[in-house]
Amino acid sequence: MYRYDPFDGLRDALRMREADGIFVIPDEMTDTRFKDFAGTKLRVLLRRLGHVLRQGGIPSDIRIELPGPDPYVAAVFGHASHQGIFFRPGDAHSMNLTVRFASQPVQEEQHRLRYRDCTSRFIERVIEQAVQRVVLQPPI
Repeated sequence: MYRYDPFDGLRDALRMREADGIFVIPDEMTDTRFKDFAGTKLRVLLRRLGHVLRQGGIPSDIRIELPGPDPYVAAVFGHASHQGIFFRPGDAHSMNLTVRFASQPVQEEQHRLRYRDCTSRFIERVIEQAVQRVVLQPPI
């Protein structure tokens, strides 16, 4: 299936210029950049993920809290409300991904994802790998 993502060429050019240091992203763009990315990419991907998990028999809840002082987007799995993947703003160049396992005590991993690396394919792969680790292979 072919997927067309509008403005791919422009996105690639902006990513390259940021990577080369030509564009400097101001710190005040931290929340705005996260909210834009979450609203356009994460919201769609996590809603699809919720459908896939529920069709597979795994309870899931997609949480999207973009307004307010602590924006986040999350997919919570199973009956434990703390198990899942959580995206939050990091700085002007990156967002934070927390992968939280349903163990006692709660175990979690922290990952920093640079926006310039977050192509559609990359972020889909990151989400899928994180979900497989949480849902299918939780740590002992």
